Amino acid sequence: IVEAGVEAVSETCDIAAKKNAEFAIYLPKEERLYVKLYDRKNVMIGMVYNEKLDGGKHGVIWDGSRSGGKKVAKGVYTLEFSAGSFRKELKVTVK
Repeated sequence: IVEAGVEAVSETCDIAAKKNAEFAIYLPKEERLYVKLYDRKNVMIGMVYNEKLDGGKHGVIWDGSRSGGKKVAKGVYTLEFSAGSFRKELKVTVK
């Protein structure tokens, strides 16, 4: 059995330079992928991704926005990726 996984392709989001944070994700079967955004106090401040994806490799891009499209301030944030029983948190720096 191949497990789901996620890795950072680029874990820095530079809003001024219009550079997005990028992640590669693998799902062994069709699942709904959720990506939640947390601030440094571990308070959820947005759902930045919520889509059903086929099994296989996918790319997820985060442009530094929270739900509703408002850009976040500079700092370090946590993105929580979840699909089925898979969960993983990755730190992201916004410049």
